[in-house]
Amino acid sequence: MKKSKSLKKVLPVLFVVFLLAPVIFVSGCAEGGDFQSIFSSITGEQQKVVAPKDVLLVEDIQVLPTPPITADSQFTIAFKVTNIGETQEGAKEARNVKVYAYDWGRCDPNPSSDQQILDDNSMTGLKDQESTNIRIYPGGGAELVEWEFTAPSNTELGRMEGKCPIRFKVLYDFDAYTTSDISIISRDRLIDASRAGETIAITPVQTQSRGPIKISVDFETNQPVDENLIVPAIIKVYDKGSGMYEKVPQNKLVVEFPEDFTIISCSPPGWVSYSGSTVTNSVGNVSLIKGESPPIRCDLKLDSGVTITDIKTYNVRAKIEGYQYPLYEERDVAVKPTYGVYEEEEPPTTETTSLCPDDLCASGEQGVCSSSDPSGSISNCFIGGPFDFQTCSFGFTDSGEQGDCSSGETCWCGQTENCVPCYAYACDSDTGCEICPTPCSCGVGVCTGEIVGNCCDPPCADPMVCCCTG
Repeated sequence: MKKSKSLKKVLPVLFVVFLLAPVIFVSGCAEGGDFQSIFSSITGEQQKVVAPKDVLLVEDIQVLPTPPITADSQFTIAFKVTNIGETQEGAKEARNVKVYAYDWGRCDPNPSSDQQILDDNSMTGLKDQESTNIRIYPGGGAELVEWEFTAPSNTELGRMEGKCPIRFKVLYDFDAYTTSDISIISRDRLIDASRAGETIAITPVQTQSRGPIKISVDFETNQPVDENLIVPAIIKVYDKGSGMYEKVPQNKLVVEFPEDFTIISCSPPGWVSYSGSTVTNSVGNVSLIKGESPPIRCDLKLDSGVTITDIKTYNVRAKIEGYQYPLYEERDVAVKPTYGVYEEEEPPTTETTSLCPDDLCASGEQGVCSSSDPSGSISNCFIGGPFDFQTCSFGFTDSGEQGDCSSGETCWCGQTENCVPCYAYACDSDTGCEICPTPCSCGVGVCTGEIVGNCCDPPCADPMVCCCTG
């Protein structure tokens, strides 16, 4: 009989414990793991609405003339920086647009009057970009960039084909915004739904604005969330664009949770801090590795003084305003040497202290052939080689001025055609000198003889007068 009375006392207690067990279980904070739905009747999952990733793109890169570029000649690289957004989609303008060429290999830049070489040895691309907030608007807005370069010389190329890597970047400022819903359900509503077998299905929405940088704010639990639970919010920053964003600068990332919530903790503490319901990266930069940041976790709890009737949806806002996004581009420009054409070299150094004998000077040999003519002045014959010579004194009647015609074969210019003209008194039909001076500088004592082999025959009486050709 005593056993029966004891059993009657225990059964109501067991019933209450059984009834409250699910509630007790879900009231705890499941730190370190994902939250599961409180009851199988809660099925809400977050929906993400993500706007397009790109704002500016580099388009239509051209090199003029078409490579390969001849050594030591000029070429131009041109391209457009275009805002690919559409105004009807709510796209925004890119601000503070700047373009820099920062590497051109062995080529040399030729900046225009609207461009400048900066202290870091980069070259600007847009007029007044260092002092003006240049904006490129959506709906086809674009800026044209043109740079001129000089290809390396044959010597710099080593007379082999080469290339110049033209590397440049585009910088612009833009904003990233994210809104994320979190729905909270009251404990009473949750118990009633469970008893009635009701399925509570909601679809909280997360919206990410246009631009290469995206911010996600996710809640690691199905929604709606029990009002008594501690909710973990996971914040991450992504680079989804065509460029390369390395880090979120200090104080740029701001996440604003609803005022009805208290932030219990945020980690890692080396990046972020929180005050009230706002989280910022006031401690340091947030680095991105392979296009995404490590997760930032903040644990939240609804304030005890807040009353939830049935279900209430809150909105979380995250932003990175005025971030600078870089686009990197490059184009290899092939350069070829000028085959068979050799660059002019410095003439060999020769001694000028010793004077050549008159008979050597008369033969017009290479080298220093200085002597004194009867008037006592110094005259120089050929110096250094067949392409480097000076006029001999007229006193040396056997030597040809500006090209020796006394050899009987060729001029000293090294050719039988298009030679440097010889004077009449040094020419005859056997000299091989082909061209007389043009225009004719006839003066007193004009030669009236016939032209034989492009020279006067008989020669002029005055050796200082050339023959006339017409």
